[in-house]
Amino acid sequence: MKNARKELLIFLVVTYGLTFLMGIPMAILSHLGKDVTFFAVAQMFYPAAGLMLARMTCRKGDPLLPRNFYLGFLVLTGAVVLCGLLSFVLPEELSDIWSYLTILGGVVVWCFYFSEPKERRVAYGLAGQNWAQSVPILGFFLVFYLAREILPSLILEGPAAWLASLSLDANLGLLLCGVPATILASFISLFGEEYGWRTYFQPLLQEKAGRVKGVFLFGVLWEFWHLPLVLCYYAPQAAGSTLAQVLCIRYGGVTLMAVFMAYAYGKTGNLWLPVLIHGMNNTLANVLQRIFPGNAGPASWGVLGLSLLVSALCFLPFLFSKVFRQPTDIQPAPPQGEGG
Repeated sequence: MKNARKELLIFLVVTYGLTFLMGIPMAILSHLGKDVTFFAVAQMFYPAAGLMLARMTCRKGDPLLPRNFYLGFLVLTGAVVLCGLLSFVLPEELSDIWSYLTILGGVVVWCFYFSEPKERRVAYGLAGQNWAQSVPILGFFLVFYLAREILPSLILEGPAAWLASLSLDANLGLLLCGVPATILASFISLFGEEYGWRTYFQPLLQEKAGRVKGVFLFGVLWEFWHLPLVLCYYAPQAAGSTLAQVLCIRYGGVTLMAVFMAYAYGKTGNLWLPVLIHGMNNTLANVLQRIFPGNAGPASWGVLGLSLLVSALCFLPFLFSKVFRQPTDIQPAPPQGEGG
């Protein structure tokens, strides 16, 4: 019990503490008109880094601990943080060095991952499984995503105006092919978020508060973790939308998304499924902006409200699945010395 509390404390200090600490230089650079995309990418590393550091501190004697992979990821996270801080002194032409760092560093870290024996990966929730169930769930999310993004404009503007905004240019095929490439390039950062949230913090909150209350509590805390990015990255990009609108759509959308992500992971136990869902969610917006360039402007309260309503209709029914009706005896990781 003492070790469990210590693990949670370390996880929270790193995940939330580092996020808000790095929010200070991000806010300064954003105020100076600098590109802070790298800080958004870097922040995705912190949940997994917090969990790994907590487990390496509290479970030193566990022979199943994937130490090499954990160490590799922590070193890469440290390099990412350092690169963010160097943004103050790096010349403008070197500002995109972070993309090479995350891609090349990610390749090295994945080499460490595959060097770990399978039993270690299984014991700490790192092995893929239940793909026969995972693939249809990924397809469901794609349908839900398109409904959330397309239906509000279609309903409010009418079919004629909606079709008029449609633009199928010659590069659409390349754009669609770029979605898997983008997800692959950002896979290490997507893993960084989902490993900390889905295999540890969300199940822990569900164990303490109940599966349904716990997932809503997690959704609120998940979006709170995004707050520095909302203020310094998302809100400035949402030209014409008020901060209240950005906060509303993000808190509502992320909390509803948490329900589906909890279902996906609870149904399959496959960490890589929420990683892929997260990647699709982050990259498909670019595709839709190219297909519907006329809808790229600021969203009205009506569009935002309909978008949240569609998300609720898509995601909330999953609360009635068996995943949310099982006993709340969730264990974020096996005890020391045990494993799958």
